[in-house]
Amino acid sequence: EGFQFTSMEALGNGEEAQRNLYELNRATSLDSPGTDGEEDWGGFEDFQRSVCQAPWYKPAGQMVVIEQATGKWVAMSAITQLEGAAYAYNLHTGVARAYRGRKLGQAVKVQALRFARDTLGVTEVRTHHVAQNHPMIAIDQKFGYQLAPGYFVMEKLYS
Repeated sequence: EGFQFTSMEALGNGEEAQRNLYELNRATSLDSPGTDGEEDWGGFEDFQRSVCQAPWYKPAGQMVVIEQATGKWVAMSAITQLEGAAYAYNLHTGVARAYRGRKLGQAVKVQALRFARDTLGVTEVRTHHVAQNHPMIAIDQKFGYQLAPGYFVMEKLYS
């Protein structure tokens, strides 16, 4: 349907690609069901420092989908293997709102899972979700992920 499936590694992982990844990651994170609408990073420089320069960041495991006609980055799935872990971890999969319903999230997640199997050599992948993110939970169950007991995060805010 006119989409390019690629990775940050294939795109050169330069600053322009990292900015596009930041914008897509930011938009899809803020728009995920069950999120509180708070930004994960304090801007691109913070994202670049805390994500792109982190030891767990693998450009080949940062899968992105680009609409060929417009050049828009429309979907992503980030996967890695943390040091010492026998499994891979799918950090985030997201699709821009205007592109949902085309199975792009499912397709880009397949790319990430293949990377985990073929490049990282793992047979297990883990992820996390907020309970309200039914679309992503359904995709993961389709791929064989098993629900496990979760945990609550509580935060005291001072005014």
